[in-house]
Amino acid sequence: MEIPEEEMRRREEKLAALKANRFKQQELRAWRPVPSYGSTMIIFIVFGAMFMLLGIILYLESDKVQTAVIEYGASCKNIPKL
Repeated sequence: MEIPEEEMRRREEKLAALKANRFKQQELRAWRPVPSYGSTMIIFIVFGAMFMLLGIILYLESDKVQTAVIEYGASCKNIPKL
């Protein structure tokens, strides 16, 4: 089956347009933040406060941990061995 010349030209133009798009040529605009002293300090203080609060909460909750000691010595003597 022969493809008409007009169809071939249309396909080649479409292929050329796909190859030349901005995504394939890596020409997309990008956001490149430039951290300043002020913004860096604000972020540092916010994260520091969050982690300090989390640490205090975990420290206070660790005092509420209870341990259970169960001795099996005497209660296991009456169990028959298999």
